[in-house]
Amino acid sequence: MLLFAHLGITLGAVYILFKLLRKNFDSRILTITSLGALLPDIIDKPIGQILFYDTFHNNRIFAHTLLFILILTALGLYLRRNGEDRMLLVAFCSSIHLILDEMWNRPKTLFWPTLGWRFEEVNLENYVSDTLSSLTHNPHTYIPEITGLLISIFILSKLFITTTKVKGGIPLEYNRNKTEDQSRDTNDE
Repeated sequence: MLLFAHLGITLGAVYILFKLLRKNFDSRILTITSLGALLPDIIDKPIGQILFYDTFHNNRIFAHTLLFILILTALGLYLRRNGEDRMLLVAFCSSIHLILDEMWNRPKTLFWPTLGWRFEEVNLENYVSDTLSSLTHNPHTYIPEITGLLISIFILSKLFITTTKVKGGIPLEYNRNKTEDQSRDTNDE
């Protein structure tokens, strides 16, 4: 999966969860969800694909493991004792990331270090061109990306585009302010 699939599908799952729990999904939750949805790649891509490629030859390493999710969850449970539940949301969103990446197909990474200390090597020399080709030719890639983009647009519109009631083609807030301004002008005379 790529950016929009991870963001949008995770945002959609959390949005539905919050609606079912009758909790407020606001911009703070949007930010935390986005961070959790991308956190495994934020950590692993620079480490395994750029900084230490000669060591790992893989861009899905530490943060794509169950151990990482367990650490985030344990930290979240600890912080929750003090009324702080944001880390649990990060752990939940990062676990969705692993599901979307189908990490069960890479058990050596998913269950690291129980199946050995080394990560499997992946050829990433053509990563950008392979990703672009997959994005334009592989429905397994472009359908989740389009779906994630549409979900993101829907949720962002719900959060940031407000609707105003209109009376006679003029927003009610305008009518109210206009009436207040007129009454002030009358009182001034």
